[in-house]
Amino acid sequence: DIDDADAILARQSRPDLRPPSLFSHSDQTYQWQTAVAAPVVRTGWAGRMGDRTAGLNGTATFPAIVTLAGQNVFGTGSVVRAYETTAQGAVSLAGVTGSSDATIRFNALKQILGMNRDLELVRASGDTFNKVIENNELLTAALAAAPPFSTVFPVTNLGSQLRMVARIISARNVLSMRRQIFFCSLGGFDTHSGQVTAHASLLAQLSGAITAFHDATEEMGIVDSVTAFTHSDFGRAEDALDETNKPFNRVLKFSNEIKMFHDYGIMVNPGIVFGFDSDDVTVFERAVDFLTKNQVELAYFNVLTPLPGTTLYDRYEKAGRIFDRDWAKYDGKHVVYQPSRMTVEQLQDGFHWANHEFYSIPSIWKRLSGTSQRLIPRLEMNREFRKLVKRTCPKASLSPLAGVLKNLQAKLPVLDKEKLVPSALHALKQALDPNALSAQQLIFHIKAKRHDKFAALFVDLDGTLDRLNALELIKRIKEAANQARMDIIVNFEHLKLATPDALKALLDSDAMKVAIPNVKVRYRKFKDAFEASLQGFPLAGIEHLNEDLQDA
Repeated sequence: DIDDADAILARQSRPDLRPPSLFSHSDQTYQWQTAVAAPVVRTGWAGRMGDRTAGLNGTATFPAIVTLAGQNVFGTGSVVRAYETTAQGAVSLAGVTGSSDATIRFNALKQILGMNRDLELVRASGDTFNKVIENNELLTAALAAAPPFSTVFPVTNLGSQLRMVARIISARNVLSMRRQIFFCSLGGFDTHSGQVTAHASLLAQLSGAITAFHDATEEMGIVDSVTAFTHSDFGRAEDALDETNKPFNRVLKFSNEIKMFHDYGIMVNPGIVFGFDSDDVTVFERAVDFLTKNQVELAYFNVLTPLPGTTLYDRYEKAGRIFDRDWAKYDGKHVVYQPSRMTVEQLQDGFHWANHEFYSIPSIWKRLSGTSQRLIPRLEMNREFRKLVKRTCPKASLSPLAGVLKNLQAKLPVLDKEKLVPSALHALKQALDPNALSAQQLIFHIKAKRHDKFAALFVDLDGTLDRLNALELIKRIKEAANQARMDIIVNFEHLKLATPDALKALLDSDAMKVAIPNVKVRYRKFKDAFEASLQGFPLAGIEHLNEDLQDA
């Protein structure tokens, strides 16, 4: 244990005392390429897949894995190795130009590579060099013999990479290849400022390159035989994004963006972080439900980790929320701080539950059943992740409160548009025309969480409320009260419109006491929002309006 600030600073300033790979984005990249959280892993998951599928290419000698983005662990297996090339084609030896002198030099080099083969290290080096030369010659000859295609690719970094991938695929028969894996890369997305400009340019490049690649596969008649795969990471919820200075991500757009990738045959592999101050015990099930509903192929789950030197760490340290300084646990898999809206145990158990639930057999089936494209590789990847989860994550269950909060929450359509009155907190600037309301405005949204300060459930209302939905709200509150045995605060601050009948149903104290006899139910901001709209309706003496929790 570290008892004083001087000792903390001393440990941070000592390289031998710092946790390995602290602050390292490259190590996060290394983790998703290997699919293993351990600090040193020699093989990537594409390489391990290449080991398992190597026999599918028969006697072909050209490598099954090709990288156009430099060396990486992603395509490294126990047996197979990725072949590194460029967007312009094979990298030739300097000075080998085809002239008579160059040919003499090249033949001399081959003779040198054949010397001293009784020495194991020299033999291994020579074999590697000869294999590179052989692969370069194979690729150059295959590209020259491959049938051309007419698809025009954009002259961009990613466009040029994918054009070469398409050309190599077009040469698959010449190379005798049936199964291949390609690795391309486009950087620059990880930025904390200037996102609008930077991301607009990068996404335009991605869109143009992927569109051209898709068109090329259609032209070659193999569109159903090629799967494109992306890895990305993002914060889970809009509230959580502000905590990491990444407000450019918006959850509401993710479904459409995931569908766009899937439409082009691209697999999606997001990184999900749990434990932001906006997260409560419902976050785990909501995240897994979202990923399953959108048929996301793979996902990496992590626990928010306040790394020393970051703004997040400074804030949590100042608030006294960091309780564990064992650097080995600062790996995104352990809870080292006190969460805001759940206990340490609930966050840790929820993280473990999400891993097991997402990679359960029913979940894998639901996520992959929507496509027949490259089904075997997708199943194999999920199988490998499932084995990893079973080996590294203990089984856990969700907090019972998670089910209570989930059942409280809802998005309900509004059927009664007559006599709608606006909230005084959201006064309309023009006369209200019920027929002009959009479909989005005619939704009643119930959100629920455990209150940050009080032992109570906090129910936040938004949108438009009619009488049917008011009765549904009472029903849900009753069920939550019976299960959680906690007081309930209903917040009207964000409710935009309501019918008088709906408001009166919620003010029927006798009916509410019968329905919910064992807990207190208080309405927050009700008078401020709708008292003026209920003139003539007596509000005095209604217990729910005693806003002793006004500042809740």
